[in-house]
Formats: sequence, structure tokens, C-alpha cells
Amino acid sequence: MAGFYPDVPGRRMEWDNDGTVGQYQDGVGLGLEGAGSSYPIANVDLTLQQRQDLNDEDYNIGLTLTATSTGGGGFNILLFFPELRDLDGVYFRTNSVSVGSEWLYDSPDTTNGFDGAWAQSVAVTWSKVDKLDDWRTITSFARTDKRAVKVHQDGDYGGAGAAIISRNLHVYGEFAAGETPDRLLFMDENTALEFALPKDYGDVPRGSARDYTMKLKNNSASLTANTIGGDATDLFGGSASWFTFDVSASGFLGSYSITSLAAGVSSAVITVRQDIPDGAALQLHATRHEVSTVSWT
Repeated sequence: MAGFYPDVPGRRMEWDNDGTVGQYQDGVGLGLEGAGSSYPIANVDLTLQQRQDLNDEDYNIGLTLTATSTGGGGFNILLFFPELRDLDGVYFRTNSVSVGSEWLYDSPDTTNGFDGAWAQSVAVTWSKVDKLDDWRTITSFARTDKRAVKVHQDGDYGGAGAAIISRNLHVYGEFAAGETPDRLLFMDENTALEFALPKDYGDVPRGSARDYTMKLKNNSASLTANTIGGDATDLFGGSASWFTFDVSASGFLGSYSITSLAAGVSSAVITVRQDIPDGAALQLHATRHEVSTVSWT
């Protein structure tokens, strides 16, 4: 535990930008197929802005739809992962009047949100708390080898014509065993092991700085990763600007590049510096360390 908040249960998925397909089903009843539920003809793709609004930390904006009946109806949000994933936890914030213990649903094999096997995976108390730190109130669980997840938003927020808002949807987990072996791993330079959890700086003061070291490893058994680039991004709060990177003691910059990494090879030491300005907003911040490669050969 670093600082005031409990450790997160796993890596927070960058589902708005990692190949995951996000969709919603409007005007539905129960979150699980059957039991008299009413479903639309087709799912609707979430826009990039909607995906980012749902996966950020801001509670003011999210996915807004209009209730279609006096009872409000409801809708589902579906995430289809590009590979099987293990699930460690979830956080969901909503404006629903009847918020309480709902269910997260998951499927190991669905292709469209209607077919395949679906199960109620875990009971979750959806949040209605409008606080910037509420997203650290995470329901932890363990589910393996899942292709998709689905959350149900009750639509009884004021009846027909009312705005139904899903404010945040954060999912924690990692690739299932054996999935996507040709990828780059964030490695703890001190232990030579892959980082299992995000770096949590805890409660740190404005006007302060700190470093940690890491390496990148090419996890492929046969392919070379070419033209690797890394930087920091964020969806809310502006904390990406606090981070700079130094590869092989060449100087701190806002981004870095590595020409290539052969199969099984690790990079030189990368020093990540967090330098918080005096005027930073007093709130919880979340920054992404993003790495990409142009090609595999």
C-alpha cells in the first residue's frame, strides 16, 4: 500500500486505446441475455471520445443516453478484448437512481455480445459518488480467459426523456497466459521480473521529484521489435507533463526511442522521472507510460 489508498488489484486496462472494441446496447432490460430482456437490432460503437470519457477519472462526463420509457429502460456497455484476458477488478460510476449491487457479466467466447456463453461474474456496487478519488474504490475479483465483459446501467433516472449517464468504467487485468507473446514487457530493473502492478507513487507533495528505473524486454521468441517509442499520456488532469525519460544516461526528455530489440533481449536502463510542479491540481492523478513499435521482423 502506497499512501492513503489500497493497492489496485491489477493493471488498469487502456481499453480506450488498446484494440478493445467498445459498444453499447440501448433500451435493454436485464444485463444478462434471456429473462424477458429486450435488445436492439444491433450494437452501437462507442466513439473515441466516449471511450476516453468512460476510462478517465473525471466524473462530470461519460456516456449519456436518453431513457426511452417511463421506467427509464437501460443500456449495457460491452468491451470486446482483442485477446483473452484475466480480470482482476472493476470500477463503474453512474447516475442511476437505483444504484446498488449489480453484476458484471463476462464471456469467454462471444463474438457480438449476443452469442456465446455469458455468466454473472461478480456482484459490484456501482458508485454514484461525485468525488475525484472515488475511482480508487475498486471491486477486486479473479476471472480468467475472458473475451468480453458487460455492465448494465439501470435507466430509471427520472423516467422517459431523462439523461442516463455512465460516468466511468475502469477494468483491471492482464493478458491471459499464452496470449500475444510477441510484445514488449515493462521489467523491474532491480528484480529482472515483469512489473505485475502499476507504479503507485502514493501521497507525494507538489514541488517534488523522484526517479525509478526499468527496462523494456522483447518477449517474442523469434521476432525483432523495430523502431520503439515511449512517452507519457493522460486522459484527465494533465499529469503526463510531469514525466520525462532518460535512456542510458543520455538526458531526460519527454519521449524516447530505441532502434530495435531482438527476440528475448532487454533494453538499457530507462530512468523515469516524475517532477510535480508547484501549481499541480490537488487531486488523484493517473498517467500512462505508453510504448509502441513500428514493426516486427
